[in-house]
Amino acid sequence: MPRELTIISRRAPAVADLRAAAAAAGIAAATVVCARDGAMEIIRDAEGRPVLTLGYTRLIAVAAEVRRLSPSAAEALPGPVYWTEAWARLDRDGATAGAVALAIAERCDGVCVRADGTLA
Repeated sequence: MPRELTIISRRAPAVADLRAAAAAAGIAAATVVCARDGAMEIIRDAEGRPVLTLGYTRLIAVAAEVRRLSPSAAEALPGPVYWTEAWARLDRDGATAGAVALAIAERCDGVCVRADGTLA
């Protein structure tokens, strides 16, 4: 079972953001692979092992919906936001995957929310 994270940001993450975030988290030579016809992106380490999987990014334009889904994120980022769900395998170093997700959020002017609703 994966560990779930949500990246909520002012702009949608691009592949360049994913690569830069992986490097910032200490993953040298990371690659980004698109899967499921572009619906998912997988960040892999130099050995090809998945570190973090990201789902399709959606714009949530209604602030009330953001408040309903993630009150802590709505408080930090009022207004329309981009919502990206991410999953880290539990048998991987969760701290590394969390650091990558947090770096993506920071690059995209956002926050990273843990499965329990708290900000990372």
